[in-house]
Amino acid sequence: MSDSQPNTLPISLGMILNAITKSHLDKPRGVVRVLTAITDTPFKSLIDDFRRYGIEIECTEVASENGFNLWSCTAARRLDIYDMVLTGNFHVLTKNFSTFFITGEKLFFYKKMIKPILKIAYPHLLRVNLHTGEIFKLLDEFSTKTKTPLKYNDFWYKKLFGEAFTVKKHETRIDIEDYELFEDAFREARNRGGWLDRITVFNKNSHFTIARNGMLKFKKGTFSDYYQYFLNNIVDLVTTRWKLFEKKGRSEQPKREVKPILVKFENEVFDDAILKKQFIQGLSKYPNCSYSVIHGGNPHLYLTMLDRVDNSSFSVRTYGTNALLISPQIRTTKAALVRFSTYLLNNFQEGKMTDFQS
Repeated sequence: MSDSQPNTLPISLGMILNAITKSHLDKPRGVVRVLTAITDTPFKSLIDDFRRYGIEIECTEVASENGFNLWSCTAARRLDIYDMVLTGNFHVLTKNFSTFFITGEKLFFYKKMIKPILKIAYPHLLRVNLHTGEIFKLLDEFSTKTKTPLKYNDFWYKKLFGEAFTVKKHETRIDIEDYELFEDAFREARNRGGWLDRITVFNKNSHFTIARNGMLKFKKGTFSDYYQYFLNNIVDLVTTRWKLFEKKGRSEQPKREVKPILVKFENEVFDDAILKKQFIQGLSKYPNCSYSVIHGGNPHLYLTMLDRVDNSSFSVRTYGTNALLISPQIRTTKAALVRFSTYLLNNFQEGKMTDFQS
């Protein structure tokens, strides 16, 4: 019999990771950051890609159990703009198609080493992205199962076109009873006309930040608990949703039929001619992609997109006043659709994606 439940770490591996993260948390102002990604490529095969892009990296497998593999990595990267060589350490935990980058280094290392590593590995490695409702569900289940209310310190929210705002509260309060429940942060973000993007919460045993971009940062708690209640569940949520994007290219269909995706928003965002123009302008900031405007919003939007990373192509058009229809062309990869939808939901408005039923 396995010494772990399906959504928990093996006991011995959990002890190793708990000890690693505790060593980081015991430092002054210590934090641990975990970035979650999904891949069909073994991590060992990705290491050479990092080296080809100028990152000196050495990784050693330190544990392997029940399909889990834990790697210890040391990396160095020349940053000419800062006239320095950035060095640091991180761990990588893999299981099937899930990959977790774990580091207790400073924020600068996270931004200039870990995030670029994920960018280099695209499209083989895809960073996860959550919906606001999914974050709420994760927090609610954690609070319910641990039988401990979660209070919040602060939260970040976004509005139309990705305009970001921060709400910081209780900075000088000491009494825990003065803090509000995490549910109130979601309610306040919605009342302000936006959707929650990131939130910092705590209870007597935990203190952590969870974000829609899949980043989990904790100052208190054990890695095994965060894996059980958050990391494993994040992977399950995202992979279930991303099945929508599999084999959408017309070349992958028996009769080369089109399999569109419908992105539906809560508001009638395309009922306004100005918003349509702003939407097109926003696409100009979408990296490594070209687009052509077939119809510029009179009365409908209709664009063709080319992802220059892997030469995927698809069209985007309005469907009514509150939805977009994404139609894959001959070659359209899952990675390209994930990347575009993530950009869309982060930099325009959060919405829900489904298969289009004509």
